Amino acid sequence: GAAVAQADIFSGGHLVRLSDIHHRSGRSPAAVAAEHLAKGATLRFRDIERFDPGLAGLASAVAETFAAPVQINVYLPPPHQEGFPPHFDNTDVFIVQVAGAKQWTLHRDYTNKAPLPDSDSPWDPERYKPLGPGETHVVQVGDVLYVPRGGMHSARCMDTQSMHLTLSLAPLSMAA
Repeated sequence: GAAVAQADIFSGGHLVRLSDIHHRSGRSPAAVAAEHLAKGATLRFRDIERFDPGLAGLASAVAETFAAPVQINVYLPPPHQEGFPPHFDNTDVFIVQVAGAKQWTLHRDYTNKAPLPDSDSPWDPERYKPLGPGETHVVQVGDVLYVPRGGMHSARCMDTQSMHLTLSLAPLSMAA
């Protein structure tokens, strides 16, 4: 249904919609997702606040506090592995760890760094590469980590299970 349409699988450097894989397989979405997770893929569920009243309330409260639209994704990385390679987002994000623990690596500098990337700054792993090993921080259940727009980061699952919410705040812009 609608929730399956919001699910993605990141594997082998590619992000693919679960619904596309599910339709081709003839199996249930849960079976397809579990198989990919077992093989080391990361699962992402977009706009999860649309399906949970509690998360909708959280998104609304954060949006009101920061005067910016908020969208929430859920990430389930494979055990003891990195979910996504180092990258930056074109939104400010708050990471809320809800299960397990993750080691986050934050990179102050990277090649072709833009101070405030916007939606016209497509991710290109060949163009944007970390300079140096970065700073690491372990995030446990209940911890919140703020990563500003353009802050290069990656996260590695430290446990057999780990899940975090990413609350993305749309950048504010001035209109003439």
